[in-house]
Amino acid sequence: MVSRIGWYASVLCPIVLFCAYGSLRREITAVEMAFICLLGCVLWSILSELRSAQVYRSICSKVVAFKDSEKASSASDTSS
Repeated sequence: MVSRIGWYASVLCPIVLFCAYGSLRREITAVEMAFICLLGCVLWSILSELRSAQVYRSICSKVVAFKDSEKASSASDTSS
């Protein structure tokens, strides 16, 4: 958990400081660049989470298919 917080802090702190600098100097370009960088970080984080969700969805579908095949085979065994 601490390593994750440290990683996010190392990525986001320079962006936030850049935005603060742009705000203090009244440089709209610096604020826009900071916003674009923050947006990129958020989108990248969402995409990485979606990749993980696809793996979990695949695992769950395989488990459900296995359980369904077990039920079908046990039902055919009891009917015989």
